[in-house]
Amino acid sequence: MGYRILLVGSGGREHALAWKLLQSPLCDYLIAAPGNPGIEALGRAEGMAGKVALANVGAEAIAELVALAKAESIDLVVCGPEVSLMAGLGDACALARIRFFGPSRAAAKIEGSKEFAKDLMKQAGVPTAAYGSFSATELAAADAFIDAQPGDVVVKANGLCAGKGVVVASSHAEAKQAVRAMLVEHAFGAAGARVVIEERLVGREVSMMALCDGTRFVLLASARITRRFSMAIVGPTPAAWVLIRRRRWWTRYRPKTSHAPSSRRWWPRWRTGAGRFAGCSTAG
Repeated sequence: MGYRILLVGSGGREHALAWKLLQSPLCDYLIAAPGNPGIEALGRAEGMAGKVALANVGAEAIAELVALAKAESIDLVVCGPEVSLMAGLGDACALARIRFFGPSRAAAKIEGSKEFAKDLMKQAGVPTAAYGSFSATELAAADAFIDAQPGDVVVKANGLCAGKGVVVASSHAEAKQAVRAMLVEHAFGAAGARVVIEERLVGREVSMMALCDGTRFVLLASARITRRFSMAIVGPTPAAWVLIRRRRWWTRYRPKTSHAPSSRRWWPRWRTGAGRFAGCSTAG
């Protein structure tokens, strides 16, 4: 007998997860909360009759999601949105003894706080762009940090902004304006109560994803993430990404095992902390 799975979320990420989960012979039934029309359409494919349903429960409605999982005799909850993780869905499922794919609230802080992630990388010796973090009471310090950088910088809201809380500045003046938009004008609400200012790195980018169980990890296929189609495009970073797999230039350098240098540095520090990470982790 296979699994009854609850998939939390409503975006393109969740559509991709649903598409793949339904291909598994271990998946008997999938409920998406709240889901989307694309996920619903998967249930109309050949051989999928009665295997897919949507539930009108929001991704941040933690108590309602746990109640739904209990009522539907769910065997496994798969969480897509970071906001659900930061709201404690993994912790709530653990208390209810429901299998959950994803980290606890404490471990999810690596995604929910850019400042925390940068500090963790620094402590673990993982190479990362020079950075500083600032609040609304530290505008002068933020300006001084920007002026001290030899090149342009990137300004990021510290919290979750659905991929939109980043400004790739083309001048120090633009960076200072972005800092004030976030800290003073509250452009991103509470997520922008602190900002992280980084040196702007220019070049090819690769992201690697790893499946983690809290003790071990295995790498998935790598992807190149391109947010801009032209160097002439400046300003806020768009949420949409272009994913290009298996670029020839990266194949020469891609780690062949789960012991990539950066992972060796940060993983021991992370797994021994209070927020031991389980789920899907991204480096890139």
